[in-house]
Amino acid sequence: MNIKLIGISLIITCLLNFGCKGDPEAETPQTTPKVTVTFNVDGGSPNISPITINKGSSLGSKFPPYPARNNLEFAGWFEINDTSFKQMYTSVTVINKNTTLKARWIQPSLNSFTRPPATIVTDNPTYQGKTDVTQISPKDSTSEYDWNVLSHKLDAYAGQDITITLSMDIWVSAQAKIAWHVKANSQYPLLLGSTTTSISANTWVTLTSPGSLSFTPTAGDMIYLSGGGSGQQLNNNPVTIYIANFTMTITPVAQYPLTIGSKKDLKDALNSQMKGKTITWSSADSTKVSVEANNGIVTSSLTSFTSGEMGTQKYTSGPAKAPVKITAKAADNATQDFIVIATNAGQEDIMSLSPFKDYFPSSILVGNIASSGDGNGSQITNQRLTRHFNTLTPENDMKPQYISPTTEGIYNWTNSDKLVNSCLGSNIKVVGHTLLWHSQIPQWQKNMVNATKADAEKAMIKYITDVVTHFKGKIYIWDVLNEIFPDSVQASNDWTQVMRKNPITNSDPGNPWYIIIGSDFVYKAFLAARLADPDAKLYYNDYNTDQVGKATMIRNMVRDVNQKYSTSSDKPAGEAAGRLLIEGIGMQEHHNLSVTAASLRATLNMFKGLTGVKISVSEIDVLGNDTYSQLSSSTGQGSNKHTQSIVTNNQLLTQATRYGEYMAVYMEFKDIIERISIWGVQDNNSWRSGGLPLLFDTNGKAKPAYYKFARAVTK
Repeated sequence: MNIKLIGISLIITCLLNFGCKGDPEAETPQTTPKVTVTFNVDGGSPNISPITINKGSSLGSKFPPYPARNNLEFAGWFEINDTSFKQMYTSVTVINKNTTLKARWIQPSLNSFTRPPATIVTDNPTYQGKTDVTQISPKDSTSEYDWNVLSHKLDAYAGQDITITLSMDIWVSAQAKIAWHVKANSQYPLLLGSTTTSISANTWVTLTSPGSLSFTPTAGDMIYLSGGGSGQQLNNNPVTIYIANFTMTITPVAQYPLTIGSKKDLKDALNSQMKGKTITWSSADSTKVSVEANNGIVTSSLTSFTSGEMGTQKYTSGPAKAPVKITAKAADNATQDFIVIATNAGQEDIMSLSPFKDYFPSSILVGNIASSGDGNGSQITNQRLTRHFNTLTPENDMKPQYISPTTEGIYNWTNSDKLVNSCLGSNIKVVGHTLLWHSQIPQWQKNMVNATKADAEKAMIKYITDVVTHFKGKIYIWDVLNEIFPDSVQASNDWTQVMRKNPITNSDPGNPWYIIIGSDFVYKAFLAARLADPDAKLYYNDYNTDQVGKATMIRNMVRDVNQKYSTSSDKPAGEAAGRLLIEGIGMQEHHNLSVTAASLRATLNMFKGLTGVKISVSEIDVLGNDTYSQLSSSTGQGSNKHTQSIVTNNQLLTQATRYGEYMAVYMEFKDIIERISIWGVQDNNSWRSGGLPLLFDTNGKAKPAYYKFARAVTK
């Protein structure tokens, strides 16, 4: 009774903390819905063509440049029915429906400024050689004229990052200190002029902002013209002010989304005033976004967002954003500000990135999965695969239920031939996956549990021989045997006694070949594959190899089978002395966030003791969930469940950390690892899509996980 309880406890522990699942069932990919964004420039130019993007994504790099309109300032894009201007659309705004955005324009001239009761403002066609001159005079000697001669409220920009630049020609009737200020967030930064140096009387003086002032106003904030300085208050010494050639530019600060782990060069975004100057760059918060002081390259190594940045929210509710001001300052004190938004949302498309395979040493193959639809029979037509990978594994097309679906000895080669020949035409190596398994097998193989041992062995050898012979010379690696050990095995077990043997009708069925033939089927299966194609490498493949019990069973099985082969006379003619029968172990690496890099290192150290045996990271994906049970209890397995995901923004950053940690371990063992294959390209097509487990999001944009994984290789 106690033994049974221990077994049940182990199974429950596995289900809570590990993937406990092998290869995916085939899922039919679905087309991602599209939405179209139309732009109404409202009299501005140039006209902007509609832009179509994936539903639930942002415009990103497709975000159009600001239009221009004579005598008006652009104040942002708003939905056409948003007459109160509640939400300005930016490059990172998530769009879920067909949307028309309309440009908002504001009047920048002094005519739009508020005039306090103590101020008289008149417009003069000409004055002292200037045209269109605004004259400002005090009505009386009240203090209001002193600090607020004119003001312009910034309520329209509340909550938005903006920059302001001013310039004007000014004439004062008596020497006075004149300044433009911003009242923002209880601060009063100087924008133009001076509170310490007086302007000379009775002459035109040109005042120009040394740079642009960037800030985020709140409701009630304003720009205002004032006079200041002890003994020279405007109301105490009445001064008439004349202003000509006034220009004010209010521009939403350019926002630059930056995926955590990526880099962005801001030098090309410098304005004409700043280009060509020696620039020093600084960050307002280098813990979130850092910048290289001499070249403007920004990056972010953020590992968690605050709740206010949506770190604890589900990714499906919108990506997290941590805005940071980056300042470029020239030697003449001119400045330009940028808002860089550290985010977990992808920005770079998979096809714009350097080939992933080029990051790796030449000794390591880099792979992914494919189906017959990815090729035309002569070459792989999926450019994502050909650009980034040099090895492909059929996700489903070579599994027993697809190769021989109905009758023993009758085969359907259509899809597998198309895929294999496409790979060869594109100089891509093929991993044959898989010859024997307990899952995704036809009924006639399940029925072998009712056959005699001799008949079952004959059928098994014939199936392997037929399939391997059909593809002879075309397959680089064969996964001969897949997932023979259940998750309940212990390191102290005898591997020959603990393979899968549940009834075939069980939800976790046994392997029919083991049930009827016994443990010797392992040796006989590998031998049949060797004899059918001596040039192919032969692998055993399994998941949860980070568990010490399963890893030990695999190690012992490979050791014993290879020892038996070394003393046998079963070898094909001409085989090199000392060649192993099981030449490699595939560590699938279907993980969740609770699986540590230390556990992978321990397994690789164990397998390294098998002299001559190579390792492949054969099917890696990493759930954004802490445990497998979080996936199974929410979306379950299957493709196109990404919209139901419960993965949070911070969990995606932890996912990136795990990917980086795992790759760092693989590089420690690059002398024995010959292949690293990812089980899918983008999240929505994954067999575990609800866990957002891959390196690219549903739009094919690189996630933080991609950068961590790739950079761990180069380190």
